[in-house]
Amino acid sequence: MIFIDTDIFVIERLFPNDERYIITNEFLNSDLADKCTSIFNLFELLGIASFNLNIAELKRNVKHFKGRTDIPVKTPAEMLKP
Repeated sequence: MIFIDTDIFVIERLFPNDERYIITNEFLNSDLADKCTSIFNLFELLGIASFNLNIAELKRNVKHFKGRTDIPVKTPAEMLKP
């Protein structure tokens, strides 16, 4: 399992002018198997984004998160499964 922390999503979603954006985007769109993140990381991302996005944009980000990255968002119980 390759666990992706919040900072990667923050760069990819909120800072397209960051010098690390291209490599971050390439990593998130790569064919590496078993990439995932947790529901807590999604909540953290939304908390950070809430300073710059309105409610409609935040809801849209939640709704389209999986479709944009194809990275599963796991619950704690799912992460503990062998």
